[in-house]
Amino acid sequence: MAWFRGFPWVRSVNWSHRSEKRAGYGRVLGEGGSGRVYKGILEDGQEVAVKRFHAQEDLWTEAQMLSGIDHSNLVKMIGYCDKGKDHIIVYEYMPLRSLNLHLHDLQPGKEPLDWKTRMKIAGVVAKALEYLHDLQNPPIIYGAMKTTGILLDGNHNPKLSNFGFAKYGPRWIDTRGDAVVIKFPLGYAAPECINTGTLTIRSDIFVFGVILLELISGRKVIDFTNASAKHHIVSW
Repeated sequence: MAWFRGFPWVRSVNWSHRSEKRAGYGRVLGEGGSGRVYKGILEDGQEVAVKRFHAQEDLWTEAQMLSGIDHSNLVKMIGYCDKGKDHIIVYEYMPLRSLNLHLHDLQPGKEPLDWKTRMKIAGVVAKALEYLHDLQNPPIIYGAMKTTGILLDGNHNPKLSNFGFAKYGPRWIDTRGDAVVIKFPLGYAAPECINTGTLTIRSDIFVFGVILLELISGRKVIDFTNASAKHHIVSW
């Protein structure tokens, strides 16, 4: 596909040569509105994350966006398959999975992230946003920032994932008030987004602030167990 020119690591995957019975494949890593993510193993032994999309359109929306960006803190697309009912993207595997799993409802015996690691994650996510907002032309509105979409490698280095909601924003910084329509993850939306149903680059920055509060406080973005009326972390 023309979208993938200049990005040699992206290749077509003949998924008929992969079996869901292969070792490791079939372990569900997560599921969202657009599809389910599994852990898989390629023929060369490389561990990968495999997302099977419900709709072909969703696959190409994400593939088009990912094929045009390259940053060490954005999850890399390794390959894709779009044949018959197989609408699949293969990503690099992030062994520690989502940041959310390390912040909330920890398993017994699991230590919480230390302060140094939390601040490292915050700084690296900021650099990833800088790349999308300031080093892309036109700028890219990430649009779906949340702790479940920030994935961690084996050294707790974060990478942004899930670019199905990303949009190309306004071309110039002084026109960034222009907006695009998008759906917002629960709790991760600026007030003006909820009121107008639109999203701007500034909205990404607001949500980054929400995630900073999660990292610093350890609180969930929405906590209905709170006895007060302040269920949202921003109101806390």
